Amino acid sequence: MKKTLSASNCIAIVVIALFSVSQFNNQGLIKPKDEFSLVVDNRNQSFAGPIHVRIPLNDKTLDWSPDVRRLWLEKSPSSRPSAPAKLLLTTVGWNQPNQTTGLKFPRSKRVRGLVQGVINHPWFDPTAWEDILSNKATPDPSIRYYVFLDVDTCFESNWPKYGSGYKANCDTKFNRSNSRTTCSRLHFCQYIHGAVKTRLFRSGVNATLVVFECGGSGPAAQYMRNIDKEKIPMAFVTLSSSPNKMRDPPDQGLPPPAGKTAHLTQQQIKDIETCNEDSRPLLLSFVGNFRHTARQELFKIHNGKDVLVFPGGTGKKPSIPHYFDGTYEELLASSKFAAAPRGDNRFSYRFTEALSAGAIPVVHADGWVLPFRKELVDWSECAVVLPEVTANKTLEYLAKITSDERCKMRKRCYEIYQNHISSDEAIVAGIIEGLERVVKSKEGYWFSPDYYDAPD
Repeated sequence: MKKTLSASNCIAIVVIALFSVSQFNNQGLIKPKDEFSLVVDNRNQSFAGPIHVRIPLNDKTLDWSPDVRRLWLEKSPSSRPSAPAKLLLTTVGWNQPNQTTGLKFPRSKRVRGLVQGVINHPWFDPTAWEDILSNKATPDPSIRYYVFLDVDTCFESNWPKYGSGYKANCDTKFNRSNSRTTCSRLHFCQYIHGAVKTRLFRSGVNATLVVFECGGSGPAAQYMRNIDKEKIPMAFVTLSSSPNKMRDPPDQGLPPPAGKTAHLTQQQIKDIETCNEDSRPLLLSFVGNFRHTARQELFKIHNGKDVLVFPGGTGKKPSIPHYFDGTYEELLASSKFAAAPRGDNRFSYRFTEALSAGAIPVVHADGWVLPFRKELVDWSECAVVLPEVTANKTLEYLAKITSDERCKMRKRCYEIYQNHISSDEAIVAGIIEGLERVVKSKEGYWFSPDYYDAPD
């Protein structure tokens, strides 16, 4: 494998869509085909370089990027592009003014990344939540508000250290607490109910509380019914839910984090663009445990030649058979398809790992809601989704996919990865862009007017 580009060679590229914003990986040769998108390189902005401001955020433990054009902080509103929405962060947990108390609120490393994706979104307004609650500002009915909680509702306990539990996967910078004490069960989370009772949510404007949920089976069905009954304007972004536990709209799936991310060389990326499969001699690969029956059935199609399905090792790296002399990431980059069957939960970290390697993911996970809104990503253009019961017949399905179809699917897969999954900023931008696309079709409101005007 060639060495990947160093961080110093990377260029931050912000994609400002007509209704949303996404960030792109500069390695990509594939250009977005989205008619909504306008690529803006920070090197060529009409303003002189990035805007440097004192960090107007209570939580100084988060990384505030100096390279983001922050539209709501520009001193000359008339010169900035029109932004139809604001992203807000509440101030009851990590982001409260008293940071001694704020450090007592735990958060997983996964949530830390997602929150940094929020605060480094060009539409993020760092003081808007406090300004509205203190009557320094009046909610603007001409824009939409997407509110994110500064408390952990995700509780990712297997990433980045799989099997190590929540405490081992906590953000402990500045001696932050790793005690799982707040909002471990959404229906008992006082901060959710407290947020939607504030002035912003009862002023008639379009404000939506966006909640990350990373439970193994999604939010409880009864809780979701209660949300609708109580008319709470919330949008869930959930890691492992099924359709019957989600509302369409506004809920959507959350991309799983990659346990091991593949970093393709420029030549490998060019091969994707030119449909060259010479560097992908393997038809299908999978490395992992075999606790679930879908994985056990998948193991039956292993042939030791162009289909490699085998268990991972007990150490940090999976045990690669002697007939493949390479790393796990190189295995994926050498595969036309990469299996991402469900494990203990519906989602699989291998789904994102496959995308990062330019492999086409093959999903055996009945009822799993794949990432993002369908208005943003049509996974039928990329992934192969098969019933769990057909895992041992996967090769029969793959044989029906022509080389031209594989080429189109691989291009789309890598495009989705670059545009919407390659960083936390890209993930949050994809979440917001999907919501924005749908809300336009609903005349600017997710819910009926009584959701916004209900008395406290």
